[in-house]
Amino acid sequence: MENNDTHNIIVLINSISAASKILESHVSPFQTSVILLVSKIMSFFARDQRNTISFWYCPSKAKWL
Repeated sequence: MENNDTHNIIVLINSISAASKILESHVSPFQTSVILLVSKIMSFFARDQRNTISFWYCPSKAKWL
């Protein structure tokens, strides 16, 4: 996110349940880690309107070619 030439970040995940933990009502260690990244993410988006972050769900059973 610190590289000014980077405009697209793709995050590969293999668990949708991990993403849902962010939205739970109690604070978990996972949420604490995410909260620490928010300022960097906000800075990344504010730097250039072309900047994007995409999440791709790739099950661990997927066969890569």
